[in-house]
Amino acid sequence: RASRKRWRFLALALAISVASPLPASLLLHAQPSDTFLQAAHWLDPVSGQLGGPVIVQVANGKIARVGAPGEFDQLPGSAVTNLGAATLLPGLIDAHVHLQLGGALPQANAGAILRAGFTTVVDLGATTDIVLRLRQRISSGAIAGPRILAAGRWVGKQGGICEFGGIGIPGGPDAYRARVREDG
Repeated sequence: RASRKRWRFLALALAISVASPLPASLLLHAQPSDTFLQAAHWLDPVSGQLGGPVIVQVANGKIARVGAPGEFDQLPGSAVTNLGAATLLPGLIDAHVHLQLGGALPQANAGAILRAGFTTVVDLGATTDIVLRLRQRISSGAIAGPRILAAGRWVGKQGGICEFGGIGIPGGPDAYRARVREDG
């Protein structure tokens, strides 16, 4: 459980997508439940330059503020998780994966992808609804993994591309619509 929590924090830290600290008018007030992550460096995606040191405030599961340690007046009862010499960077996105096909179990594949720094993946098809169920387990916090945008089962013509073990669709447009609704 502690390992899963650590990866969750690292995934949130990797999701930094702002190039500079937010304006004071947009900052969330720190709450005792907020998480603060400190690292030696962070990659500014706009300039491509490394900056740091940095503290990232995470509130309600989202990055609320990024700034130098001196920019945080008071850190409420929350402890700062020091990631040491780590470099935080924007979460990477892999826009074409097939978690079900990649060797081991889809859950193991998702974990490996997250550990590699990918915080979002687009799964473009599977032979069952296993990736949709995996997406729900990750979204609920039951397991660690990247955010998954999933297509569900492949939609292809019977006897054509995406047939994969008899899941091709026989018939015309109505049959395709029915498959898409079924996968909902």
